[in-house]
Amino acid sequence: MIRKIRLSDSFTCGKMLRFALPSVVMNVFTSLYSVVDGFFVANYVGTTELAAVNLIMPVLNILGTVGYMFGVGGSALVAKTLGAKKPDRANGLFSMIVLASSCVGFLLLAAGFLLMPRITAMLGAEGRLFTDSVLYGRIFILALPAWILVYEFQLFFVAAEKPELGLAVTVCAGLCNVLLDALFIIGFRWGLAGAAAAHNMNVHIHSIGDGATKAWIDAIAEAQSETGNFDMRNALAHLQEVAPEDVKRMGEYNVMAVCGIMWAMRLPAGFAQEVAYVGEEKSYNAYPVKSIIDAGGVVANHSDYPVSPVFSAVQAFCLGVLKKLPSDPDDYIRNIDQAISRHEALKTLTSNVAYMWHEEDRMGTISIGKLANFAVLDKDFMRDDMSEIEKASCLATIVDGEEVYKA
Repeated sequence: MIRKIRLSDSFTCGKMLRFALPSVVMNVFTSLYSVVDGFFVANYVGTTELAAVNLIMPVLNILGTVGYMFGVGGSALVAKTLGAKKPDRANGLFSMIVLASSCVGFLLLAAGFLLMPRITAMLGAEGRLFTDSVLYGRIFILALPAWILVYEFQLFFVAAEKPELGLAVTVCAGLCNVLLDALFIIGFRWGLAGAAAAHNMNVHIHSIGDGATKAWIDAIAEAQSETGNFDMRNALAHLQEVAPEDVKRMGEYNVMAVCGIMWAMRLPAGFAQEVAYVGEEKSYNAYPVKSIIDAGGVVANHSDYPVSPVFSAVQAFCLGVLKKLPSDPDDYIRNIDQAISRHEALKTLTSNVAYMWHEEDRMGTISIGKLANFAVLDKDFMRDDMSEIEKASCLATIVDGEEVYKA
């Protein structure tokens, strides 16, 4: 049996080659992504579209290599800290680096999306080549945060002494890219947009102000106008401010509204601060949950952990229905017109979440054939008085049919 190589070992030339080989192969596979797109685009779409891929791909790769920057420095710091036998600090460094790179990824995504036409023009594209390059770049760049993490984790896998795991993940991702290219370009005939979409999964975006929300819905709408609404269920989280016209568009483009209903109370200190920043009217009409539902949108509740370290599904339910907790004074209510029914409030915590993740056939409701994942509480959320529901406690928790908690 071949002994696992550790970073603390003394390395010979052969041992170094054996340890580095998965990383070398991993980088080869990563570089083949654009080659795969080029093959399908050249053979099933057209030569101008192939030129667009080759023109804009280097820009996307340059943005993605920000992940290498974080990965090289971050993996060295983590490996050094692990070598000093400080695993807790190493875990903290790892989490901080991943969070920082994710934030940078979203910033670059926003900047790249907005500046894509200007970048393409600077590269000399004109006419149809310009249009195709912007289309491919804007769809592909929606996956930039994940792309950055791919590069970053390639190096963290090495620091964790598991380069072969990084290779396996990269190979699987490459095979998925081949299959999705074939499906989107040949099967669905989505052309160049299909090649870009093959790299992407659902987009989950944090958006608080109405300007940011409008910009993201514009981006999602433009992508879907090229590919067709293929049930991506992209999600916007928080949604403190949403313009009325964008409330309607969320339903039109099937954009999930992931709202922190627990934040929607009119807390004296917080509300005064909101008014100071955006004015009383916007502050009062924040978190338009009912309007989104009435316009055909799907609302899912979120905890905002770890910013809100304590999340209570019971409190979230009460706040959705009453816009305050039953035990709170009435002046905590923010826009009672946005209160939702008990049934809708329960769906934001159960079936709507499953729908957002394309898991509605497996979970989210209790029915034959679905996973037995649910909690049993001592109150009837559809019939009991809300003041009693606020006091509800959990009697049991079932996960995959197994009781994991019992009071």
